[in-house]
Amino acid sequence: MLPLLAKTYALAGAVAAPGRTRRIMALKDRHRGERCFLLGNAPSLIDFDLSKLAGEQFFVVKKGYKALEHGLPAQIPYYVLSDLRGWDRIKADVSTLPVGTYLVRDTIAAKPEFRPPAERVVTFPSYRGGLRKQGFRHHPWQGLGNDSTVILFAAQIAHYMGFAEAYILGVDLDYAQDTTYFYAAGRTETNQYARPEDEIYAREFGVLRRAFESDGRILRNVGRGGAVMGLDRADYDAVLATPRPPQGGGAPRR
Repeated sequence: MLPLLAKTYALAGAVAAPGRTRRIMALKDRHRGERCFLLGNAPSLIDFDLSKLAGEQFFVVKKGYKALEHGLPAQIPYYVLSDLRGWDRIKADVSTLPVGTYLVRDTIAAKPEFRPPAERVVTFPSYRGGLRKQGFRHHPWQGLGNDSTVILFAAQIAHYMGFAEAYILGVDLDYAQDTTYFYAAGRTETNQYARPEDEIYAREFGVLRRAFESDGRILRNVGRGGAVMGLDRADYDAVLATPRPPQGGGAPRR
């Protein structure tokens, strides 16, 4: 009954906000057959030569724009925010970032401090339950749930956009160390939230991996940590040395 109620609520929201729904649907297969990189904010992120991402499609989340100080190419194709945790630390920056498209949850878009150009913003409605309760969201215009990391939110959007290959970098999911983000050297920012058990990460990323593989797509971990995700690994430099798949390639539509 709960999944049915959630789905009914989501459909009602889509009808009530047709402009938002059209903007989300315009993303469908925008990058069909291409590859992308999903960047987390773990300390290991800056162990890599981020300048090599020039010309690639990549997603930056939350305070990940600080990687611009570590060689990340200055035009961020996609910037993602899924919740308000840490909002006070980034609200002065986010509206003026060198971002192509903002992909944000409706709760972010409602904040008065969020003021990027409207034509560069795509807003996603909320949905009750995340990957473990509701499964993979093939139609994000119906809403995306809350999961243990924003990377899961970004990955579902990347799938909808048609990427045939998605590579995760800088998602260590190791919160035992004092510094758990590349931009934060102290405990104040790194230890402020309760973290889920490893089993939860494994289940959520398992749902994500199966969704990609069922469509004949690739989802790999090219970072140093993140073993708990249970994803096959690939070498960051080797992936980038491989010619990019042609636009409009073979990722199947769903």
